[in-house]
Amino acid sequence: MFDKTQNVFKMHSMHQIKQYREKAGLTQDQLGKLIGSFGQSTISNYETRSSIPELPVCRRIVKTLNDNGIKCSLDDVFPPNESDSAA
Repeated sequence: MFDKTQNVFKMHSMHQIKQYREKAGLTQDQLGKLIGSFGQSTISNYETRSSIPELPVCRRIVKTLNDNGIKCSLDDVFPPNESDSAA
């Protein structure tokens, strides 16, 4: 059976949040405020992979990056594992 939780974790384990955030010229605090009421520490936890953002948060991150001039997709910032695309 397909385990959505496991698949979401795999998707997030190789994310590029920090790289895209820095390209946008945003601090962790700024990104957190722009995507909702998230603090700097939450964004730091996402970037260090000690916490995994839920899919709606991932979508808000990508939208915020695009709104700040960084053209990217969900797959750019949260690339799927090669094993996921081969399935």
